[in-house]
Amino acid sequence: MQESSDSESEIEPTVYERRRELNAWKTVLAEKLFTDTKKKLYAEKLKQLEKRQAEVLSQEAADFIRKKEEILKEYHDRLQILL
Repeated sequence: MQESSDSESEIEPTVYERRRELNAWKTVLAEKLFTDTKKKLYAEKLKQLEKRQAEVLSQEAADFIRKKEEILKEYHDRLQILL
């Protein structure tokens, strides 16, 4: 009794071609989805960076304000020591 398997020698050419076309189509679709997702991710990251840049330039970013306060405190402390 011979086992049925999907080795290339046992597949009819039409079935083989149909499977090959289906796999090629799936590959193209996966590549398109990947490219679309990659473009969306790039656009989202760019938007985040532009928002961050605007916050820093307008001096509204929380970490910027915190660091600025630390620097000003240190500056005033040094002035007190000098005077």
